[in-house]
Amino acid sequence: QNPDNREETALVRGAVFFIGHSLWGAQRIPSLKYSPMTVLPVFCTALSTSHQLVLYEVVVQVERLVTKHQETITAPSWEEAVSVLELLVTRLGILEDDMKQLVHTHLQATIGQLEQLAMTDSYAGSRSRLYSLVESVSDISPEASVVHL
Repeated sequence: QNPDNREETALVRGAVFFIGHSLWGAQRIPSLKYSPMTVLPVFCTALSTSHQLVLYEVVVQVERLVTKHQETITAPSWEEAVSVLELLVTRLGILEDDMKQLVHTHLQATIGQLEQLAMTDSYAGSRSRLYSLVESVSDISPEASVVHL
């Protein structure tokens, strides 16, 4: 979170990768006991780097959290996850064509998972914020997502 390091794209991307894999990856480190509520605001800080590789890494790690560890997420952590995704959506304009489809795919998968969890009452965050997020990416979302609004 050192402001001097925000322009170091490789360092920021590596930090997001390491944190995500250590906490939510297949070979996570059990002795690390940080909740998503602690980590997700750091991902928001990482997004201030405004580099497409950092954007990609953040969306992949949030997707991993949402799809593989949803049963451990508390209501405040859901809100923070939506905050990260909202901020990420505002940064989509920095993507170059070769990275755009990749990030859009991960973003759609993450938001789609949130929608599925909301439909089964497994999502404890704000529905209105989730629906606003879905609406904000309606131009890149499948028609079924937008219909659920």
